[in-house]
Amino acid sequence: MFKVTFCLHRLRGMTREEFQTYWRDVHGPLLEQHKEALWLRRYVQTHTLPEGSVPNLEREGMPEVYDGITELWYDSREDYQAMIATPEGRKIAKILYEDTKKFIDNDRSTMFAGEEHILIDG
Repeated sequence: MFKVTFCLHRLRGMTREEFQTYWRDVHGPLLEQHKEALWLRRYVQTHTLPEGSVPNLEREGMPEVYDGITELWYDSREDYQAMIATPEGRKIAKILYEDTKKFIDNDRSTMFAGEEHILIDG
């Protein structure tokens, strides 16, 4: 599986709850609406829990916590590249990117592509 992962920071002035609500209830359905055209196999949002809500999870010396992570799965890197090369794929990617400007601080967020290597399953 080929995966594109986004590590997200919310816009300044937006609460984590506002960010996560918009992401889940507005942006998520927008992406889901176009899942076939995007050739998506799986789409997952991981919402960060409030600081201190998980006992014994130490963060000393680590950078600022992300507000969430998005993972997009594709059958292969070639499928992703073929999808994004289509006019429809580029159009939808632009629509989704424009929507991210409403809740994501794109200057502080990051993304990367990778291939999964499952070491423990189940």
